[in-house]
Amino acid sequence: MNNKLNLKVKVKNFGPVSKGEVIIKPLTIFIGPNNSGKSYISTLIHSIIKNLEESRFEFRLNNIDIIHKYLSELQNIVGNIENGKVVEIPQTFIRKLAKEVYKKVYEENLGKEIQSYYACSLKDLAKIGENSFDLEINYESDDIFLKLKDNELKIQKSPKIDENLKLIVKFEIANFPSSPNVQPIGRGKVLVRLSKKSEIQEALIYLIFDIVDSLLQRLLKSLIIINSYYLPASRSGIIQIYKILLASILKEKFTLEAITSRERPIPKTIHDFLLPLIYIDTYKEIKSPTYNIAVEFEKEIISGEIKLEKFYLPEIVYNFENTQIPLHRASSTISELAPLFIYLKYIVRLPGILIIEEPEAHLHPLNQSKLAKLLVKLVRSGLYLIITTHSEYLLGQINNSISLSKIPENLRKEKYRSEDYLNIDEVSAYVFEYDEKSKGYII
Repeated sequence: MNNKLNLKVKVKNFGPVSKGEVIIKPLTIFIGPNNSGKSYISTLIHSIIKNLEESRFEFRLNNIDIIHKYLSELQNIVGNIENGKVVEIPQTFIRKLAKEVYKKVYEENLGKEIQSYYACSLKDLAKIGENSFDLEINYESDDIFLKLKDNELKIQKSPKIDENLKLIVKFEIANFPSSPNVQPIGRGKVLVRLSKKSEIQEALIYLIFDIVDSLLQRLLKSLIIINSYYLPASRSGIIQIYKILLASILKEKFTLEAITSRERPIPKTIHDFLLPLIYIDTYKEIKSPTYNIAVEFEKEIISGEIKLEKFYLPEIVYNFENTQIPLHRASSTISELAPLFIYLKYIVRLPGILIIEEPEAHLHPLNQSKLAKLLVKLVRSGLYLIITTHSEYLLGQINNSISLSKIPENLRKEKYRSEDYLNIDEVSAYVFEYDEKSKGYII
């Protein structure tokens, strides 16, 4: 995989789950009875990835509070500005700043994101009979432990800061009429260029802003941006009435800010699911990397194709033998698969992770086996997948795909392509089992 996702999530007393740990692989499978917590954990993973993605860009716009908090301290470190002066930002200052970054990303932002995706307060997510839950996240080089306290996430253990992390600042005063700017000149080194005509106080403010911004980016450098997509179990019903839902959203406030606001009466997973449909023309300008795979399996599974016709809002239709059939007149199989094919053809981007709840719903056993082959090809394309399932047919075909990897390559090439099989280390499967002692499910 070109863009490896290193993510491990561990929970205690979260929703129906008493305890459990999940390590994300290219194909991650959740198996268990209804109401055992599979969707809870899937949504949690989605919210963690979305929060990291949004926090990285948010810091570019919303780091004023951190700048003001450390303004005077950084001014003392810098001192007087002279041409050619070199200053090393102390490790102690970077550590304090790092704690501010992690606090904002994991306590403040993640707390709001989780509430938004579950459309409830954090305390409502604690297991029945408990008043708190634990959440441990290991993402890339970061290992952070959070606990719910007074309806807020609080950091119990912060990630370790690189002992060698430092920033060397060199000043250059030149005669040009522009604002101060910061330019990287090597690993851990930046050049700060100032104008002789700049007022000293103004120069320091610009300087500090740029240095803090540079430090924030450096601290967040390991956060690989992974696009996360979520197809909820209710997708077929939502897709039947999506125009009503979208019209309601657009009627209330026709702004992107209103649509993507963290404060909403329905789970953010539904908004995330619907939002691309509003801008489908923009998405359709560039085909998804999984477009051809989707088209191949459209023909194989539904003997037609899912099309999008754009009027005031996009119209989703099933095209069968040159006849366009509205989804409400199509079979439940087609309604169920329509969102998946739309996403795979137009919306999914790499690197990405696609979370699908019960992909086998309303599918004949033969089509469930075909769907499993589609999932394998998607993994081979570089897309990460998380699925929740109750289907033995789906799991059986995935087992077959794993078995193919054990056949000697020279024999396998005669009948199968590389996208037909999975290596065992590309798959992680988790069973959610009820534990009588804790009165909850253990992963």
